[in-house]
Amino acid sequence: MPFVRSACAVLAVLSVVAGLSVARPAVAAPAVVASIAPVQSLAAALMDGVGEVRQLVPTGTSPHTYAMKPSDTVALAEADVIFWVGPGLESFLPRVLGSVPRHAIIVELAEVPGVEHLPLRQGGPWGEHHHDDEAQGKVDESHEHHDHDAAEGHDEEHGEDQHLWMNPANARAWVAAMADALAKADPEHAAAYQQRAQRLDQSLQALDEEVRETLIPVQRLPFLVFHDAYQHMEKRYGLTAVGALTIDPGQPMGARRLAELRTHIKETGVRCIFAEPQFSDRLPKVVAENSPATIAVLDPLGQAFPAGPQQYPQTLRAAAHSLRDCLLAPH
Repeated sequence: MPFVRSACAVLAVLSVVAGLSVARPAVAAPAVVASIAPVQSLAAALMDGVGEVRQLVPTGTSPHTYAMKPSDTVALAEADVIFWVGPGLESFLPRVLGSVPRHAIIVELAEVPGVEHLPLRQGGPWGEHHHDDEAQGKVDESHEHHDHDAAEGHDEEHGEDQHLWMNPANARAWVAAMADALAKADPEHAAAYQQRAQRLDQSLQALDEEVRETLIPVQRLPFLVFHDAYQHMEKRYGLTAVGALTIDPGQPMGARRLAELRTHIKETGVRCIFAEPQFSDRLPKVVAENSPATIAVLDPLGQAFPAGPQQYPQTLRAAAHSLRDCLLAPH
């Protein structure tokens, strides 16, 4: 019965082929680009196990003056989803995003519903405005890193403090919007994104309480920051920042501003002056001269921590502990 055997063999082959056709090919993860480290961290937590998130601006580099590389242009052109904060922070991106392919989902996180907005404050003693430094002589603030242009000075053009991630409540609003964008771009994994968003929201609530407990003992203790990058954290946890050294570290400080800050330190009992790792600590040391104020470091971008899901909570914890350790230290 050769015909019967041949027919059976053909049917067996067709059965195997049919079985193979049922198996669905793996769905490729969406190409996702995040502008800065804290945004990359939150997006990476949502995409854990699904795909990778490319970080556009290297941690510790200013998003204001970052010069895009050809590989960055390619990444944006190929992206399915792009997360960025807003034009007051990543000042190089608006003109670039206009040429991104239409299929890409672009999320401007500063505009996400539920995000708190705070007006940017001036450098110097807060509550006072002095604009006549030009004729008063200058204090040299030169340093080797001028890439953090205006120490977020471009924020002033938009009138708001764009360091929104320093408040975990804002990060929670971001996570919800980011999960929705990822689900839209990648329906195959929509349920996974939403499940991760729920877990991440709970984790951020716990982080919020942890940071609050860390900072309770120092709420009424006055300090100066390098530039106005921490207002969202101050308001969230009731901290007492009384001024900023500068709004533009690329410009020299006027002698009058220096005198005002030194007087302000004495009058308010400033305990700590916080430098930032992107810049020389020469200016904080000059301002603190002949005062009991201690120099410490705050880093809003968390450059000490590797990219990934843990970078954001590590950044917030480090900032909280730096504040607490300096403000509670004997002076």
